[in-house]
Amino acid sequence: MSNHASYLPVLFHAFSVTSFTLSISMLVAPEKAWRIFGVSSEKKSLASICYSGALMGEATLQYLAAILPRSFLAPAIMFMVPYKLVSSLGLLWHAHKTADLQIKREARSLALAWIAPIGLIAAALHQTHDDYRKHYFSV
Repeated sequence: MSNHASYLPVLFHAFSVTSFTLSISMLVAPEKAWRIFGVSSEKKSLASICYSGALMGEATLQYLAAILPRSFLAPAIMFMVPYKLVSSLGLLWHAHKTADLQIKREARSLALAWIAPIGLIAAALHQTHDDYRKHYFSV
């Protein structure tokens, strides 16, 4: 296999570190965690704390995709792409519909943060060779 074979596991390792860090931040200081994405204040800290659990699950799946790509890379991509895509489209739709400029700006900022991993995954997949895809995405 080519040197490109290492891109996806490395990418998913980076995803797992950021998801894990954000999960802990959401648990400990939800208001500060939302500011990372340009959201000025998250009043629903209980929802943020619950979201931290989902992020921890995402971080676990991403970590497993990094260390055991044969078993977990395809499921991680199958989870992340619809989740991030639907969230991003929903945020953009909300930004389009609202008259509140602050909410519009925050929704766009979040949409960009949520859609970015899909672009990174697509770029990494594009750089891989067919033998790598066959090896890690065969059933």
